[in-house]
Amino acid sequence: MNAFLNRRSGNLGILILPPKPFPMKNLLCGLALLAAAAMIPCPAKAASGFSSTTLGNQYIYIEPSNTTCVAPQFLCPGSGLLTQSGITTNTVYGVTEAVTNGTIAYLSFSNNYAIGGDFAVSAVATNGSNAIFTLVGKPPLNSYGVPLSNNVYQYNGSNQPTTYYALVTAGTQKGNFFTVVSNTTNTLTIDSEGVKLAAKDVQAINLLPYWTLSALFPSSQATISFIPTTNTSNVMTTVVISPPTTTGTNQPQSVGPSFYFNASLTNWVSTTNPTVSAADAVIPPGSYVYVQNLGSNTYPLYEFISGSVMTNQFNIYFTASASNSVISYFSLPRSTDYQLSKIGFTDLNFTQSPSKSPLARNDVLIIDNGHGGVGAMYYKYKNQWYNTSSDALPTNPVLPAGTVFGVKKPSSQNATSLLVNQSNLTAPTVVPAASIFKAVYPLPSPAPGAPTNTPNTGGD
Repeated sequence: MNAFLNRRSGNLGILILPPKPFPMKNLLCGLALLAAAAMIPCPAKAASGFSSTTLGNQYIYIEPSNTTCVAPQFLCPGSGLLTQSGITTNTVYGVTEAVTNGTIAYLSFSNNYAIGGDFAVSAVATNGSNAIFTLVGKPPLNSYGVPLSNNVYQYNGSNQPTTYYALVTAGTQKGNFFTVVSNTTNTLTIDSEGVKLAAKDVQAINLLPYWTLSALFPSSQATISFIPTTNTSNVMTTVVISPPTTTGTNQPQSVGPSFYFNASLTNWVSTTNPTVSAADAVIPPGSYVYVQNLGSNTYPLYEFISGSVMTNQFNIYFTASASNSVISYFSLPRSTDYQLSKIGFTDLNFTQSPSKSPLARNDVLIIDNGHGGVGAMYYKYKNQWYNTSSDALPTNPVLPAGTVFGVKKPSSQNATSLLVNQSNLTAPTVVPAASIFKAVYPLPSPAPGAPTNTPNTGGD
């Protein structure tokens, strides 16, 4: 997992695979973005990476016989399914929607991933390939005002299936994140990923849970968000986690780790190791998944994502290679639309082209079309953006939250470059939205009268 998560090292050795044709496009997926005031317990100390009053909701329509890109721009929720007086709740296809005065107050399936918390760091020590952060507080308290317990944030399979990361919110490493290895009542041990850390580098952190396959696609959503596999010769739903990079003409859907839901194990498994649960496979911030809803009897699927809005700086790294062109894949953890010029590209992370000639092209921004192929490509010339397919005039398109990107850098001696992504929220509140269950999309098959789809007879 460290190799997959490491977007900072610039080491492509583990990622270089034999060349294959590359088709990348933009993700203006069938995504309806909904956001509303969250009805969550008031923590004693709100984590700074969350808006304490805002919960974001995504509703994604996954077409049959197609690939759909799903980018969870919201953080994992810190509360489970809530029941509160004065709120009307509707449960449709296993998803509970709480409505107050006609507005969504809460939308969730059974998520019970506790928010870690917001901590100041008083000291940083090295322990082999790990680093140890000493947390401020006597004792340090999590975001619910509760003292930490030993190894409560240590991944331990079924006993503790959540993997956490520390997002640096102050210090020279601000915007970077590191996977949590273990903790004590006042320290946090992280995998430093080869980065030498000192006190000046990490002065405050946000401790957060990673998205995982089972969190993004819980088993309760079988036949709703994905189709369980009963016959591996006819897998209908395959989920591929986007790789950090590809080289040459490699396809991200081929390079990224691939999974399906094994009906016998009632759990997610890797296509390379189908007898062992992979439910806890991590989907890092800034990554996304390809939901390949394929097979002989596929039908429309729906993905529901709820989570809190990130407001801290988040860094994205682009790698260059002296011998190959490199494409870095990412999505922005933003919950509202934004213009291309507002993403954070500068001359330090995106090389402008010296002219508009295709032969003089330097870096190219690829926008996925929502289905794993190229929707549009842009280059920069004299500080203005141009669409490669029609570049008579400059452009500055508005991109929906959840859009998937690739930055293609031609072979060069340039080192890894950094894009600093800032939240595009201008206020701590988000416009409420109407019920997701009134969205104008085809209902899944079979009809909504059945809470679970009948088993299909196509061998899957």
